[in-house]
Parts: sequence; C-alpha cells; structure tokens
Amino acid sequence: MDEFINTYNHEKNHIITADAPFLQYLGVSDKNGRIHDKKQSKFRQINKFVENVRDIYPHLNSDGEIVVYDLCCGKSYLSFALNYYLKDVLKKDCHITGVDYSKVVIDASKRMAKNLGYSNMTFIEADLTVFKPEKAPDVVISLHACDTATD
Repeated sequence: MDEFINTYNHEKNHIITADAPFLQYLGVSDKNGRIHDKKQSKFRQINKFVENVRDIYPHLNSDGEIVVYDLCCGKSYLSFALNYYLKDVLKKDCHITGVDYSKVVIDASKRMAKNLGYSNMTFIEADLTVFKPEKAPDVVISLHACDTATD
C-alpha cells in the first residue's frame, strides 16, 4: 500500500516547468516559480497542449524555421508556451504569430514578447475573416475560437 501511495503522490514531470519566465508574465506563477493555486488548471492545460505538440514535432519542418499561427490568441498562453518549448527547450528556430481582433490583448502580448526578449514573435490585430498570413504555416493553433476560426 505504501508503494501505491508513493507512486500516486510523486510530482509529475512537466515539459513546461513552473519556473518558465513566461508563466510569471502571464500571472500563472509567482516570482519564485510557484504556480498560483487558482492557475493550477491553466498550468495543466498548457502542459497538456505542449505534450500534444511534442507528439507531432517529428512531423514538422526539421530543416528550417517552424512557422506557427495562433488564431484568436487572446492572452497568448499557448503562443508563449509553444514558443518557449520550441525556442528555449528544443532550441529550434521558429516564428510565432498571434492574431486577435482585440487591440488590448495584442498590445499586451507585444509588450510581453518584448520583455521576454522574444523577437521571433509577432502579434497582429486583425479579423480572421479577412486575415491573410504572410508565410505558409507549419502549425495553426486556436483555443476558444468557436464560430470564428472554425467557420
């Protein structure tokens, strides 16, 4: 029984660790790298998303830059998680473009990318019904873009 309890209580090895700098900027963790209690589910969601990307990674462009579009990016949780994983963890060249119609979230994402030193990230204020990407994407992501990205 003790063996079961020890197995059950072990700390999960996350791809994105709690001390990842972007998590603090997004308000998911504090300056000590501790995930805020109310952000535990967001932290799990981010890691589950990155696990899915890890599974498709072998099928992505291996020779050059990986081009990613995050449509209806909102606060850009997934944009920053994917950028951190590709650029900082895997050391892969990538360009991430977040697109949203809200100037407020686009401006906030631009500031955060600048503060984190992520010059490979672009954020565009645009309506998806008329948006045309500059580069062909290797990956397109979207979270909570019902009736916009799905139509």
